[in-house]
Amino acid sequence: MRKTKNVRRLFRITFYVLHPSPHARYDAGIFARMDISLIEEDIRMVTPDEFKHVMRHWASTVTVVTTRTDELIYGLTATAFSSLSVQPPMVFVSIYRKTRSHPLIEQSGIFCVNFLAPEMSHVSDRFAGRFPDQDRFKDINHHSEVTGAPVLDDAIAYVDCRVAETLVTGDHTIFVGQVEAAGIQKPDQAPLLYFMGKYHGIGGLVSD
Repeated sequence: MRKTKNVRRLFRITFYVLHPSPHARYDAGIFARMDISLIEEDIRMVTPDEFKHVMRHWASTVTVVTTRTDELIYGLTATAFSSLSVQPPMVFVSIYRKTRSHPLIEQSGIFCVNFLAPEMSHVSDRFAGRFPDQDRFKDINHHSEVTGAPVLDDAIAYVDCRVAETLVTGDHTIFVGQVEAAGIQKPDQAPLLYFMGKYHGIGGLVSD
């Protein structure tokens, strides 16, 4: 099998400048010649495994992103989430395009991000698809706010969103959500974190 060569192409631009004589008129032009040459150099690409290994060192808040289409409710575990804007209030989630949730969010145009509490690691596992034969919403109490996307009753907090923009990049789609409703359900709870392939809680303040 022929191995693809990764190269970076650079343009080298060389200027040759001829300044006018000191005795020339002040508006005499500056004459120049420009040579452009193409340079190729080998570069080493970061592999997917290397990238994932580095990103394991990034601690993320665990969320469950839910949506609703007609009478179907669905959701998935996600850590690629962040606030985006305060005025207007907006957030974004990054969803792998091969998940079942991806076309459902595209179709419905709504999603709710539920922040999980430390005792909800089993919920995270379920919505991550680790128990494929299990109904993800079985015995999980939920309600809806504005958009109709499920809000998990035991979540610390939630943001209920309507899709405002989408950006397809790599193997994911970034869904930018206009926040239609938001609430805190467990104000004294710290979030569930995912770090180095395992669940963690917050141990306490490092500094004030």
